[in-house]
Amino acid sequence: MALASPHFLVSPVFTAHPTQLNRPESTQELLNELPKVHSGELPAGEFARQLWSKAGRRESKPTVLDEANLIKSSLDNALVSMRKAHKEVRLSLIEDDRPQIDKALINVGNWIGGDRDGNPNITPAVLNEIVQSLSKSAFEAYAEKLGSQKDRKPGSLPNLMVRAGHAEPLNSLRDKLQATKDYLINGQASDLRYASPGEFKNHVTELSQLDLSALPSEQRTQLGNKLEQLKLSVDAMGFHGASTDIRQNSEMNQKTVGALLDSTGQTHGSYLRMSEEQRVDVLTKVLNDEPGYQMVTEASSSDATIQKEIDFLSCYKEIQDKFGHKALQNIITANTETLSDMLEVCVMLKYAGLAQDDTLQMKVVPLIETVPDLKNANGLVRALLDTPWYADRLKSGDGVQQVMLGYSDSMRSNGITSAAWEVYKNTSSLQNIAEERGIKMYAFHGRGGTEARGAGQTYQDEIQYLDGASLETGFRQTEQGEEVAHKFGNRMLSNHNLSNMLSATLQQSSTGKDKLIEKYADTMEALSTAADNHYCTLYDEPKLADFLKTTTPLEYVGLSNAGSRPSSRKAGLEGKEYLAKLRAIPYTAAWYQSGSLAPAYFGLGTALRSYLDTATDVTGDTPSKRATQLQNMYKEWPFFKNLVDRSDNALQKADMTTAEHYANILPGNDKVIFNMLKDEYNNTREMIQLIKGVKTNPESTTVMPQRQLAHGVQAALLKAKLQQPGIEVSDELMALSMQAVGNALGRFG
Repeated sequence: MALASPHFLVSPVFTAHPTQLNRPESTQELLNELPKVHSGELPAGEFARQLWSKAGRRESKPTVLDEANLIKSSLDNALVSMRKAHKEVRLSLIEDDRPQIDKALINVGNWIGGDRDGNPNITPAVLNEIVQSLSKSAFEAYAEKLGSQKDRKPGSLPNLMVRAGHAEPLNSLRDKLQATKDYLINGQASDLRYASPGEFKNHVTELSQLDLSALPSEQRTQLGNKLEQLKLSVDAMGFHGASTDIRQNSEMNQKTVGALLDSTGQTHGSYLRMSEEQRVDVLTKVLNDEPGYQMVTEASSSDATIQKEIDFLSCYKEIQDKFGHKALQNIITANTETLSDMLEVCVMLKYAGLAQDDTLQMKVVPLIETVPDLKNANGLVRALLDTPWYADRLKSGDGVQQVMLGYSDSMRSNGITSAAWEVYKNTSSLQNIAEERGIKMYAFHGRGGTEARGAGQTYQDEIQYLDGASLETGFRQTEQGEEVAHKFGNRMLSNHNLSNMLSATLQQSSTGKDKLIEKYADTMEALSTAADNHYCTLYDEPKLADFLKTTTPLEYVGLSNAGSRPSSRKAGLEGKEYLAKLRAIPYTAAWYQSGSLAPAYFGLGTALRSYLDTATDVTGDTPSKRATQLQNMYKEWPFFKNLVDRSDNALQKADMTTAEHYANILPGNDKVIFNMLKDEYNNTREMIQLIKGVKTNPESTTVMPQRQLAHGVQAALLKAKLQQPGIEVSDELMALSMQAVGNALGRFG
């Protein structure tokens, strides 16, 4: 793939998902002081004591604005690293005498302020304030690059412009940029300001076209490079800094559109009672402005929740008009299941004035996140791209359809094997569907921070197994909780990780279409089905919900004050309904905290063994031949290797002695669930050893004493809560134990 591809973009997307139990200020201090500890300037023991004195859970749940402030330093690091990466790419291309890039290869995204799925604490005012804060980061970056009139530092952009005899053109640009900042940040109206980021970029282009003959050749080149680099920064940051994604669930979108359409009388007050076919018919007529189905221009609702959604639609338009359309570039629908889920978003954008002049001002992004929905993804996306109204507007824009694929909820309800396979094969098949229609597909990977939720140790791990063809348009991925600090918490980490993300994507995209997916598809289908079936014996076990509530710190995750949103989508549920509405983060965290790490491997071992055992001598497909095939799959196919290695990493961290300690908390010593876990742990370990050709002793993995102590305290607290009525279990102490376990594992949820 050419570097200058007009569609290529890599983007880490920061979320506020609550997977960071440590106090963020402690984590940030650790990251800031690590260089001093490494150099010996700050004794490690003294620093550890300082950090411990500040340990504990947050005193209260953070607000959305708190989350935005806490993440700002990491976001600023990412923006600096983005500019550094662009500079290095440009210099490398110059050195190799290759064509230059003329658009940004990287941008930074975020969900804070925009992720409203289950978070009632986000309001239009909060979203506005966060976008404004992100905008400040862009203007601060430009101010640093442009310097001041008094800046005489040799080799700086202002110094070179003065030497070239063009101080006044640069001053003019500075003045317009300052007027723009005063308007956007401080509300000061000015005719001098730029009307759009594009106008600012054009002004930078004008500077690069000035006569620079007064400068020596080397300085002309230096100044030209700096101006081109500034243009790439404007392309990536505009006036918004980092783009904010909007996410809401399909159920709320459905209610909002129902209120909009019912108010016109077009649906006879019954949109929510319509069938899927009837909804698609009405939505299509509204989008096409058919007689009797014109879009309502103003709406209101007596339902405060619906009115808030309507107010958000106006807010989106206002933000785009002020900060540029990249400020709010994507509108993501969680739990996308049907075509109407997508067309409803189109109707909302039309109401907001963001679907005019045959274009869509925001990308309509389905989030397909459960295994049943992933199985239906091809039909859903095909139907969307075959809708003339939508297809025409997509093609009149950049012709790129973004699809978000969720690793977490698919894993939670169907297990890691089925989830991984459905995401992988759909990434490939959706690419084919788009290409058949002259559209490019952009895959957005909704990963979490644990092995169970798709995470690797590095970006290289997470990217190198993907279908190279799916990376032609680049790579986009969520970064959650502690992952943001781990990857972008200081400048050194940020530079390394963003460079790794870009280089790994470019390298893997050059491999082209995965040619082994067809060779091994039948085998993976068999493994996926068997793993799914066995995982569901655990997930559907009637005792599971009570087991997790009783023998793990699941109920304390929501009390840890780790994030602003609730840990469950709906309160007051029990049993299977409780699990269905429980978010994937606390579900996964419960298993990791209690030692078994079950979601990271449960079902895989049984599936592998079943595949061997169902071989028949009649066909000549013996267990021995199948074992050889699995070993070859591991050696040849990056996807299968990644799946096996992720599960193996989790097995190395799991400790079934500890897990049994937790299971023993259960009244009556009922070990139904634990026995299922232990059997699958042993089964998976044996099968992975067979595939990898490595023999290890299950007892050889030692758990560090600090982790054992944390587990012991945690289990004792849970037992006291259950068996000693009247004893108050300290949320603070429980939070400390969860921090210690999470830090020892290197992951929380």
